[in-house]
Amino acid sequence: MQAKNTAPKPLVSVYAEKGVLAFRFSSKYNPLFEILDGKAPAKQRTMGLGLRESPENWKLAQSAALRIERDLSDSENWQILFDPTFVKYGLTVKYSAAALKLAAPIPESEPEMTVGAMWEDYLVWKQPQLQPTTFSAIYAGTYSNVINQKC
Repeated sequence: MQAKNTAPKPLVSVYAEKGVLAFRFSSKYNPLFEILDGKAPAKQRTMGLGLRESPENWKLAQSAALRIERDLSDSENWQILFDPTFVKYGLTVKYSAAALKLAAPIPESEPEMTVGAMWEDYLVWKQPQLQPTTFSAIYAGTYSNVINQKC
């Protein structure tokens, strides 16, 4: 009778497909990908690393897999510890924008100001400097019509 292998199965493993390395995540991490992608994967999740199969890249990928697993295994702080961009793990894998928001809060960018909005701001600033008739006839009238047609 042979002894059973009692070593735990890795939760993040490295494998090669067509000469390129990839991670295979245990289905235990499906909730993570549900957060990152907005939907739960049906089976185990895989992620290509963009690294050619070589002894050096295997070492890099296996080391990164261990660090990822260690970060994810801390159930309370995994969102702080885990870097979905994989830069922390020495890899250049890019993930979704949602994943980047998990790693660190990214301020939402303000929408770019349009010409029409700039014109409206200019009118508010310019109005006290002009006679009411000049403002309404030329600035709020003629100039505004030309600008609004261009926008």
